[in-house]
Amino acid sequence: MELAAWNIRLSDKPWMVVGDDVNGDRRKDIVVVHSDAVSIWLARGDDFSQAQGSPFAVRGATEVATGDLDGDGVADVAVGPWDGDEVTVLTGRELTARKVRACERPIGLAIADLDGDRRVEILAACANHNRFVVVTMLVSR
Repeated sequence: MELAAWNIRLSDKPWMVVGDDVNGDRRKDIVVVHSDAVSIWLARGDDFSQAQGSPFAVRGATEVATGDLDGDGVADVAVGPWDGDEVTVLTGRELTARKVRACERPIGLAIADLDGDRRVEILAACANHNRFVVVTMLVSR
């Protein structure tokens, strides 16, 4: 098996990378967490191009999780900060940013439908308080 390598230049040091379809074209895109931002690279044939508005500012970004939070069939992006108590969520094909309160230093993020109600939750570990939180997104359609 032969593997090809892509080199994507970034403006600063990356911390974490995940792949998921964030624009609904059925191709895996790349989400990269930087020190104070998250950049999204959209799959374009045999290459990737940076999404409009990317990189998105997230002060002290450390964690990322992807999953369909708003039920539109497209993966959304949740980014946790090193300091603070809010997760930044980028939703929809336009990657609209909003903040969701979780806990102090939300780390170890995950996205899952825990109770089978077809509404997906954000899970975050709260290491400073020896607990974890489950945040259900309220979606208005």
